[in-house]
Amino acid sequence: MRFVTSVMLVLFLAATSLAASIDTAMNHFAKNDFAAAIHELESYVADNPSDTHGLFLLGYAYYKSGNMDKAMEQFKSAYLVDPNFIPPVPATSGKQ
Repeated sequence: MRFVTSVMLVLFLAATSLAASIDTAMNHFAKNDFAAAIHELESYVADNPSDTHGLFLLGYAYYKSGNMDKAMEQFKSAYLVDPNFIPPVPATSGKQ
């Protein structure tokens, strides 16, 4: 599961150019420090409320910390900003 999470985060970073606060949050994800990631992302989203990737990552941080209500709130916010938003999907090797 950690591998899938890591792959998803790497793909996400490769696909977008993110602010330093997002990079800091990603470092917190890598350390499984979701509370610190939430703190960083809440600040980022407050300054960038239409950034779907920031909203999605904040939702993912809430999800990883076990706060499903707040996670769903952020996921919904991302889709309200852009109904065509597609969250990053981890690559698969084709092996089962």
